[in-house]
Amino acid sequence: MSDLQQQASDPNYSVWVSASAGTGKTKILTDRFLRLLITGVEPSNILCLTFTNAAAIEMQARINSRLKYLSLCNAEKLEEELFLMSGNKPSPQETENAKTLYDKILNSNEPLNIYTIHAFCQKILKTFPVEADITPEFKILEETKLQDIFLNIRNEIYLSDEHNDLIKILLNRFHEITLQDIFTEIIEQKIKFKKLFINTQIPKEIYNKRLALEELNNIYDKVKNLFAEYDLEIEPKEIFFTKDGKKRKSLLSKELIRKYPKLLLELEKITSEIYQLDELRRIEELEYHTNLLTKLAHIILTKYDSYKEENNLLDYDDLIYYTEKLLNNKTTHEWLLHKLESEINHILVDEAQDTSPLQWNIITTLITEFNAAYKPQNVIPWLDHGIQEKIKKDWIPLQARGMTIFIVGDDKQSIFSFQGADLHNFSLVNEKLKANLTNANKKFKNITLEYSYRSCAEILQFTHNVLKNIKSDYPNLFPSDNPLISSFRTHQGIVTVWPLVTSEKQEELFWVLPEDYENSKSAADLLIEKIVNFIKEQIESEEILPSTANRISEKDFMILVRKRDEFSNNLIKELSKAKLKVEISDRINLKENLTIMDLMSVAKFVLLPDDDLNLAGLLKSPIIDMNEQQLYELLVNKNDNSLWDNLSAYEEIYAKLNSLIEIYKISTVENFFDLAVNNLNLRENLNAYNGDDSNNIINELLTLSKNYVNDIDNSLQGFVAWFENNDIYIKHDMEHSDKIRVMTVHGSKGLEAPIVILCDSTTLPVSSNKFIWDDKGEMFFSANAADTPRFLQELKEAEKLKDLQEYIRLLYVAMTRAKDQLIICGFSNKAAIPENCWYEITKKTFN
Repeated sequence: MSDLQQQASDPNYSVWVSASAGTGKTKILTDRFLRLLITGVEPSNILCLTFTNAAAIEMQARINSRLKYLSLCNAEKLEEELFLMSGNKPSPQETENAKTLYDKILNSNEPLNIYTIHAFCQKILKTFPVEADITPEFKILEETKLQDIFLNIRNEIYLSDEHNDLIKILLNRFHEITLQDIFTEIIEQKIKFKKLFINTQIPKEIYNKRLALEELNNIYDKVKNLFAEYDLEIEPKEIFFTKDGKKRKSLLSKELIRKYPKLLLELEKITSEIYQLDELRRIEELEYHTNLLTKLAHIILTKYDSYKEENNLLDYDDLIYYTEKLLNNKTTHEWLLHKLESEINHILVDEAQDTSPLQWNIITTLITEFNAAYKPQNVIPWLDHGIQEKIKKDWIPLQARGMTIFIVGDDKQSIFSFQGADLHNFSLVNEKLKANLTNANKKFKNITLEYSYRSCAEILQFTHNVLKNIKSDYPNLFPSDNPLISSFRTHQGIVTVWPLVTSEKQEELFWVLPEDYENSKSAADLLIEKIVNFIKEQIESEEILPSTANRISEKDFMILVRKRDEFSNNLIKELSKAKLKVEISDRINLKENLTIMDLMSVAKFVLLPDDDLNLAGLLKSPIIDMNEQQLYELLVNKNDNSLWDNLSAYEEIYAKLNSLIEIYKISTVENFFDLAVNNLNLRENLNAYNGDDSNNIINELLTLSKNYVNDIDNSLQGFVAWFENNDIYIKHDMEHSDKIRVMTVHGSKGLEAPIVILCDSTTLPVSSNKFIWDDKGEMFFSANAADTPRFLQELKEAEKLKDLQEYIRLLYVAMTRAKDQLIICGFSNKAAIPENCWYEITKKTFN
């Protein structure tokens, strides 16, 4: 263990650790917890907050495993292990503690206090429900039911006479799909809206001011008349503004200026007024739409809160919201903190860079208060006088207990802004914490870890150079520090940037024959083929990997993409076809999974056999596996009949599909998929084409259909509609997989692999946000460019910069998953790709 790691885990200091990828963050966190226990701190007095449940479980397992190991060591070995952990010779009491802690914790009724922030908040609210003004019997609302609830709320609003006028205006202003996106975003940002409603008066009547527009139109009419004098037919607005609403650099072309010099002078006289009025018009439009959507959000979230209250439910956002509100309640604030702090003396926070401002408020309230060097004067007026005096008496000794804070994070790895993480807030907390601890005369250190135990030197150097070049070429895109850390590994690594894959050039023909179309390959197809062949060649080479000392196998590969889409689905399919074992994802949206899509096609077919589009997809799926030529002949010869009517010529296929219809006739939703999958042996085909994990996915669908019957209905048609209207995610462990892992960069956080292939590298992030929020929590509708006022354009540009900064941090996370080999590749069907996309940035550094 390095000297810096020993310093970071020293329980006598409060520490803020900056831990670049692979520098042993989890080990330090574990050692810190262990050293606190070994020095005699009661397990119940330590609180560790992790970012995910998986991290919490891993921490528990590591601590228990380590304590078990220490309990089995002989005296000499135990002393050696404790010395390696701290750098100091252990005291007899510490040795005794280390020997007995495993049994003590094993026999304890209480588990170690290692929670996600949500689980911790749930514990607080269960302890203080009355003070939090919530029902003591509250239950947690399952995320799988959220979409259903909001779908019902949306339908209720649409059909309500009370909101009829508002809905008419909204449908007149927005496309139905845009309105659906607005509904979704309101739900995702419900905490921001709740805060907004506290400080904003909800408009009862919404007036559409059009004063500036009317004045503007009057001036445009004058301009039209002016043009008529010169026999010109030009739309006045086009003279002053581009299509996206920007001011034109020149009002007239050189030819028109030469021909009509007086016209330019006339136009220049009114230019300033037009620009001012147009800006006012934009502000009026923005105010109107923002008020409309504020009212809509208030209606949606009021109905949602009513639903939760009626059913004694809290969602995950509520856990954070009510806990933060509870801890900052002036009436109960000091008493609650005293209760908590009499139990919690030491706080450890993992993945601090991904903590949201509201979550930080909870943590910093605990940190700030238990490091304050004052005695409360009035604890709680309504408490018994004797209890008040006891709290006042206990408060100072509480401060003298050697309380510590340990926070570990890395601003370069902050990639979860969509979950509320705010990098600016991360820096502020560091400054605030240092100031508070210094003022309270507490020992505090900022430590930056300098060794990577994951990646070899070549990968670390390349990553450092990429970020260094970004800092040089685009200073605003990567403001973080970029230290070059050393590699603990001594073997040589490999970094490769493959040539960009582009589409095959096709001979231009007047009529493309079906077989020519079938044989043509897109750029994406060609890259997939290259990746599959590369992996096969690497495995067949039987090369020994330095990091594992074993031959290369499927489990050594991690393929990273920015998002799950057609490319990643096709990649999984082709890897499976090549008989390579592939893990689908750490977080699967069942609706987007190939196996589920195939089985849902079966359900749709038995409900409506004459749906040609669905049947064509089912015929091509692994369930039927009809080849292209057969399907082409079937389509050409179908005339006015449906595909199903024409399928009788294909006896075997017809019989298989007909048997599915017969199964449907005798089954319920609860057992339809079970009977279909098992009676027709569909598992084998689906596994072969869609990956070995299809078995688990099928089982998830079977469970889901049973739950649907229990909770909602017994109609297969209803189940299909419900399923397609809900995003249902499942998670599973990817860390110990023995297969090729195809996953998003976000999903790969915390994982590693000897060989990493980063293949989704040629596009930039595009924001589709319908709402823009300023630093004060004010909300504005994200109008299109032609209707955006200057101040909102500045907010949009700031948001765009934040997105690009996170895009670069995401690249850092992707590159630092690799131990031995990093391969960067990409595809494009266009002549050029963005100059600051991952591929161009890394290629420039590589060259």
